[in-house]
Amino acid sequence: MRRHLRRLSRALRLAVWLAAAWLEVGLAQWRGRRVSPARRQRAYRRLARILALRISLHGTCPPAPTLLVANHISWLDVIAIGACSPTSFIAKADVRGWPVLGRMASHLDTLFLRREVQRDAAHAVFQAGSRLGQGHTLTLFPEGTTTRGERLAPFRAALLHAAVIAEVPLTPVALRYLDGRGERDRLAPFVDDDSLLPHLWQLLGRERTHVEVAFLPAIRVAHRKQAAGAAHQAIADWLSGAPRQPWPVPAWRRWASARRAGSQAARG
Repeated sequence: MRRHLRRLSRALRLAVWLAAAWLEVGLAQWRGRRVSPARRQRAYRRLARILALRISLHGTCPPAPTLLVANHISWLDVIAIGACSPTSFIAKADVRGWPVLGRMASHLDTLFLRREVQRDAAHAVFQAGSRLGQGHTLTLFPEGTTTRGERLAPFRAALLHAAVIAEVPLTPVALRYLDGRGERDRLAPFVDDDSLLPHLWQLLGRERTHVEVAFLPAIRVAHRKQAAGAAHQAIADWLSGAPRQPWPVPAWRRWASARRAGSQAARG
C-alpha cells in the first residue's frame, strides 16, 4: 500500500514538474533565449529529488569548458550528471522520440546523433566542438549503448575529436548504482529492449535509488583514440574499487538508533 501511494505521489509531482518545465522552456524560446546552464542544472536537481535519486558525489565538477565522458547504465545517468554539472548532452537520435523525456531533452540543448549516418557524426563533432569553443560543458557516453554496470564496453573515439577541435580538456566521469546494501543495483539499468514508461513506473515505487558520480582527473586531448583509451582506463580503475558509502544516514534515523541504544543500555 505504501509503495502504491509513493508511486502515485511521485507521478503527480513529476507531471507538475514537466508542465512547469515545458512552460519555462517555451517561454524562454518565445523570448528567443536558451535555457541557461544554471537553470538546466536546477531542473535536473529537482527531477532527481522527485525520483528519489540519491547522488553521492566524488571529486569536483570541473569548470567549463570541458567534455565529460561517462560510462552509460541508464537514462538516469543524464539526471545524475545534470544535477552535478551545468552541462548539456550528446544523445542518440532515438531519445528524441521517447515519451515526455524526449521532448524535454530537445528543449535542453541536447545534440542528437544518428551514429549509423557518417554525415550526422561529422556534423555532431562540428557542433560539439563549436559549443565547447563557446565555453560550454558537454557530456558524452562513448560506449554508444547502456550496460548493466557489470562491465565497461569499449569507447568509440570519433566524437572525442570535438575536444581536440576546441582545445579543451576531457574529464572522465564514473557512474555506479548501488542498492541499500551497497551492492550493484539491478533495477536502475535500462538496457536492450527495456521500455521507458514501465521502467519509470518501477522506479517511482521504490524508496530511493542510489548512484555514485565520480569526477576523475582531467585529460589533455592531443589524439582522440589515446584520449578514449585513457578515459576508459581511468573509469575502469575507479569502478574496480570498493563502493564508497553512497548515502548519508538521515538525521532522524541516527536519532532513532541512538535512542534505541540508550534504551537498551538502560535496560541492561
